[in-house]
Amino acid sequence: MLIKNIVLELESKDIKGIIMGDFNTNLNRHGHHCNKFKEFLNFRNMTSKDLDLLGKNQFTNEKKVNNKLFRSWIDHILIKKDEKYLKNLNVDSCPSNLGDHRVQSCELE
Repeated sequence: MLIKNIVLELESKDIKGIIMGDFNTNLNRHGHHCNKFKEFLNFRNMTSKDLDLLGKNQFTNEKKVNNKLFRSWIDHILIKKDEKYLKNLNVDSCPSNLGDHRVQSCELE
């Protein structure tokens, strides 16, 4: 698992870091992939800060299939649970966004 290698590298060098990206896993749901991802985060003492700070009623991905709209939260900002250096987290809902993912942004203290 690539993310595991990144986390281990950061930990081995005692580097504070965040990992942002499209993980194709909605942590508000249950299922094999979601449970494995949650287990990994718990084992590494990490959290998805976007869910912690923004709640569970937003979404980062939207698509239409057979005229039915599907929304999910599959993009995440991962950080150690005890780290407090993220602020002003935002999910951009700009109507001019041409992609199917909403942009997440944050500031580091």
